Amino acid sequence: MDPFTDFGSIGFGQEGSNPLGDVDDPKGPCCFGTYCEQKTEENCQNEGGIYMGDFVGCLPDPCPQPIETSWSGLKQAYR
Repeated sequence: MDPFTDFGSIGFGQEGSNPLGDVDDPKGPCCFGTYCEQKTEENCQNEGGIYMGDFVGCLPDPCPQPIETSWSGLKQAYR
């Protein structure tokens, strides 16, 4: 995913954009495993994702990250 997508813009003499939707149709992060995509709550749930809240972006990533379960990873976590 491009880290600079979905930031929106201010319009001077033209309309700006808000990728997180408007008040009547808000968008927010929808997690599919560790992958985040901006969607409405209804679309997220219909597609099997976990909705993380209105008017929130995917940066920083709100989706649960996998837990390190290798022996060396566990040792390092407790040092």
